[in-house]
Amino acid sequence: MTQEVDFNHYSPLQSEQDSRQQPAISSVPGHVTQRLLKNIWEPLDACGSGLMGRELWVQVCEEIQEAIAFCLILKVPDLIGKLILPDQDFSDFKSCAKEGFLNVNSYACFTIVTSDLLFWVGIIARVIARFKKEFLSATRKIFSSKRFRRGG
Repeated sequence: MTQEVDFNHYSPLQSEQDSRQQPAISSVPGHVTQRLLKNIWEPLDACGSGLMGRELWVQVCEEIQEAIAFCLILKVPDLIGKLILPDQDFSDFKSCAKEGFLNVNSYACFTIVTSDLLFWVGIIARVIARFKKEFLSATRKIFSSKRFRRGG
């Protein structure tokens, strides 16, 4: 019977027991990369866990990984736009309006810029929702503690 890997909670900071769940690496560059990353992550993991505590440190690492993934995903529409229309700038709505509104290039530009904008709106909403959840959780812990109820 094989074990399933839960990729929703995967972190490079997992313990050695969880390393058996990772796929086998067969190439030399793969081994070199894995060893390099392990040499970087082990001291960084020890420092982060010591300074912040394990739970907060893992949460910070997951947030950083998520931010990197979001940045890479955000670049995909711009890259596609640059491959299709190399002379067009897809940075903002003003650059899209330079071509005119009845042009196919401007429609492509508006689509890409709008998708970037909506993506950022989604990221901001996600960050605010996560902050609200953590803030409410922390305030509940404070107000439910025995010390707070006794008045000091």
